[in-house]
Amino acid sequence: MDAQNKSLWSKMDGAQKFCMILHVVILLMIFLTGLGIGLAGELGGFQGAILGGVVLGLVLCLGWLIYMMPYMIACIRGLANQGMIFVANLLLGGTGIVWIICLIFAFSGDKILGKNE
Repeated sequence: MDAQNKSLWSKMDGAQKFCMILHVVILLMIFLTGLGIGLAGELGGFQGAILGGVVLGLVLCLGWLIYMMPYMIACIRGLANQGMIFVANLLLGGTGIVWIICLIFAFSGDKILGKNE
């Protein structure tokens, strides 16, 4: 199997896989929280509550994906500092300034040699 056919997952090391799994778990928890809020509100009966919860969950997930965009870009590009970008963006990205700095690092970081070849 040549390097071009390898999946993104197989190119990651242990820390990168941990960050990705944590990202997916948080995304799932956000969706379920939106679904729970919709069900608690029960707008328009049970079916309306489910629809509202799903829509709210999807909107919250979209917000999370936008918030974590620097990490996703760093992960796709296979950067050496993607763990640092993940932690900085997760903890301080809400300030806005750190989010922009993480985005700049995601586009300008060095790639891991041998992993993306």
